[in-house]
Amino acid sequence: RVPAYCSGSEISVSVEHLKQHPDDTALLTHELTHAVQGYPVFEPSWLVEGIADYARQVYGPKQQPGWKLPEVLTPRQNFKDGYRTTGKFLLWLDDKHPGTVDKLHRKLQSREFAIDDFKEFTGKPVETLWEECVAAFGKK
Repeated sequence: RVPAYCSGSEISVSVEHLKQHPDDTALLTHELTHAVQGYPVFEPSWLVEGIADYARQVYGPKQQPGWKLPEVLTPRQNFKDGYRTTGKFLLWLDDKHPGTVDKLHRKLQSREFAIDDFKEFTGKPVETLWEECVAAFGKK
């Protein structure tokens, strides 16, 4: 069972999850992001969920027991893995190219997102950006 989900502007949270993880209030940041996204179509899902985990990390709360973005990335992972992996990639991406996540978000809202938007916004294809991100967070 999923801990929580958002449908339109309604968020449902598992009582069982909250009983087992009473400090996991940040899951609401993730779900509230979905409510704010308001995308006509939640595709590509890897990016939609990645943006929500990016928002969870950026907008908090600061302390999130039992949850964090990966500290290390490997070539076996992919920017399309979604959730935390994509969230880590987007956090790195927005640090290197400020405003990129918001631009991607706006494209998703208007149903105009294309994978080439990464290149348009950063000057590099997403695969190259991912390689750079993995290099930055690879095993040291």
